Amino acid sequence: MALNPEWRGQPDAELLTLIKNTVANLISTQTPDRCIRSYPAELQINDWDVWGRYVLIGLARYYLKIERSETVKTAMTRELDYLISQVGPDAGNIVKCNWHTGLGTWTQNFFAAITDSESAVAGTRSESRARIMPLDFDRSPKSDLGYSGWVQFAGGEIYVVNYIVDDAYDSAQIRGYSFLPEEFII
Repeated sequence: MALNPEWRGQPDAELLTLIKNTVANLISTQTPDRCIRSYPAELQINDWDVWGRYVLIGLARYYLKIERSETVKTAMTRELDYLISQVGPDAGNIVKCNWHTGLGTWTQNFFAAITDSESAVAGTRSESRARIMPLDFDRSPKSDLGYSGWVQFAGGEIYVVNYIVDDAYDSAQIRGYSFLPEEFII
């Protein structure tokens, strides 16, 4: 649910409606016990599920950048309460409940893609444009990467961070990359 910097510079009513509807649909999936996620209850807090709470980041970004909605704030609070009930005081240990052995060969490549608002909402692939380039490769036999975030600064530079195992065999690391959109085209 990354907020397109192009939208912030030139707000578009149709795109705003799409974003608001997406957030409303996401919140509508919140269960009576307060969670928003795709994992079944018996698998929550195992393996990597706690790290799958990125919905909170997306909702917080929406709340701060688009609309300070009480509905969104309540959904975030309920989700955080649920998480604390699983890994907070008198519950599971967050450090112990999330170690996993990596996802293996299907998580080796990390790519960046540049596109625009029109392409993001295009009805068909032929109506959209995107440039894709590799940023990193996880060489570990227990590769696990892709948890990432990005920001584009006023001067156009894009900074990306991601979680990767690579040469930190028994743990992981955070790496950062910076580039300009022009670097995608020769």
